[in-house]
Amino acid sequence: MRTDTGLSGLPIGRYVLEDLVAEHGGTALWRAIDPALQRPVGARLIPLDDPRIDDLRSAAQRAARVHDRRVVRVLDVVEEDGYLAVISEWVTGQPWSDLLTDRWSPAEATLVALEVGRALESAHQAGAYHGRLRPDSVMITDSREVRLRGLGVQAALWGIDPPNDPVAADVHGLGALLYAGLTGRWPGPGAGPTDGLPAAVTAGGRTALPGTVVPDIPGALDDIVARSVQTAAAPPDDPRYTDVTQCVDALDRAHHEMAAGDRGTGYAEGTDSATDRLVGRLGTVTIIGLAVAGILLLGWQLLANRFTQSDLSDPAPLVNTLPPVDTPLPEAPFSIVKAFDFDPYGDGAEGSDTAAQAVDHNRDTAWYTETYASADLNGKGGVGLVADLGAVRPVRAIDLKLVGYGNDFEILTAKDRPKSMKDFRKVVEVTAAGDAIMVRTPKARNARFVMVWLKQVPFNGAAYVGGIREMKVVG
Repeated sequence: MRTDTGLSGLPIGRYVLEDLVAEHGGTALWRAIDPALQRPVGARLIPLDDPRIDDLRSAAQRAARVHDRRVVRVLDVVEEDGYLAVISEWVTGQPWSDLLTDRWSPAEATLVALEVGRALESAHQAGAYHGRLRPDSVMITDSREVRLRGLGVQAALWGIDPPNDPVAADVHGLGALLYAGLTGRWPGPGAGPTDGLPAAVTAGGRTALPGTVVPDIPGALDDIVARSVQTAAAPPDDPRYTDVTQCVDALDRAHHEMAAGDRGTGYAEGTDSATDRLVGRLGTVTIIGLAVAGILLLGWQLLANRFTQSDLSDPAPLVNTLPPVDTPLPEAPFSIVKAFDFDPYGDGAEGSDTAAQAVDHNRDTAWYTETYASADLNGKGGVGLVADLGAVRPVRAIDLKLVGYGNDFEILTAKDRPKSMKDFRKVVEVTAAGDAIMVRTPKARNARFVMVWLKQVPFNGAAYVGGIREMKVVG
């Protein structure tokens, strides 16, 4: 396998390799570009003659079925030019291990572990497992989210750890992440450093509990570590956890108890979600750096304008193929006479009172969906917002500012006032969109009504909710 930057510019399927990020164990991680959607993606490459190829392909396909904002999503699996490439979201931020050089409070460490645990619950329900949790498996993003990466893929490449049982490995890994957050050390297995963290302190051949290593650790957290981390001595009166949900429930109780009993943690007040409070740990220098990176990325995204209509008859394995457009056309936004919600599979109303706020030219207001317990809107199929242009217009693009990151949606159009989904024609489908995106058609689509149909919505720290801050229809 070529491991130098000479592969830069090589197309793998519809994706183009740009920057080599890391190499390890016969694989290479690249930052790539999806030209159809003009967004960065991650591409994990491995030669097709590698003996791990079948396990990796299966693990990636299982991971792609998990729809939880806290999980870095697998978007595609491509086999070309002697390589298999696992394509995933590109997440900007820092691995948690890089932030653990500073002391985290027990409440903060518990919150990170709790978010990872909820991500694992969603994965297990979908038949997927991580199997090899490490501090670098957790990203704290520039939007202050906890994201879990490497679902199934890391274990397929380098083995389940601890070995044999992926469920037990995830329970152990969740407790180990909590331990790392509390102590800045990693409890193994293994005696050496992991992701830059030194090995945990041991006593009698067992991992010493956090409360014996650092001060002011609540007893409930010591108990969680003892019941989850395989290298720690199990408590005499309580059995070890047998699934992730048991550990998540305990983390949730401990977090609520600390939140109720300690208001002096230095968290920012008035944040939108519990995860947002992690901003305090990033530090002023880090925040400035991430903000600059975010501005550069946003500028790059605004310059990119080659979005296309999907080939609906021949989707790629996991993401629809979107052919490129050669020449962008002059354009201007149409006036939108009215915006209204469209909820054919629910009770008929979805944020009706805020629909107008998606077209009021004010990004501080938005149309919001209802809140849901799952990313797929509790399985009801989707919900939409429709823009009425007042007359049939030649629609060339839709410029969107969305609520949150990771929305899956379709753009559909109709010439006549729609009464049901069959009245719409599908234009394009987009997965894992950022909070700003322009979707373009290869040629004008004549339509009076343009709908954004949300199929997967992001997690806001408490529930799943989507929305549109601003919608422009361009012709």
